[in-house]
Amino acid sequence: MKRISLLGILVGGIFDIFVSGILGVAVVLVLTFSGWIPGQGATDVQGRVAEIMSAPAAIVATFVTGGLVSIAAGYIAASIAKRAELLNGALSSIFCVLQGLYFIAAGGTGHSVGYWAAEFILPPLLGLSGGYLKQRRLVPRTF
Repeated sequence: MKRISLLGILVGGIFDIFVSGILGVAVVLVLTFSGWIPGQGATDVQGRVAEIMSAPAAIVATFVTGGLVSIAAGYIAASIAKRAELLNGALSSIFCVLQGLYFIAAGGTGHSVGYWAAEFILPPLLGLSGGYLKQRRLVPRTF
């Protein structure tokens, strides 16, 4: 338990959720207004939002931006922890995993099993990658 930094995991996890959400919305808005996500005719706001978020371009964009933010969150968690960088980096994704569980419990969003598998497997691996990047920075280089 001494290897785990609750502060690092908390800060990294909160960073991951909020920045992923903000960047995800921004990227999807840019894609929508630039024409990458065409409208299919939904007239109500909720139907249009569901239509936009289920478009392949939106799914890819949110996974890429969320993935990059998860790596940064893992790096932040490992930096704050100053120990067990891989563990703390991976654990920084706990809020992403909990958010996914919440969405499934609330009825899901009609995504495939592969989508949800990626939603649960990728965040810990990407957080681990951020912890690895921090760990590599700590290793002295010998030439």
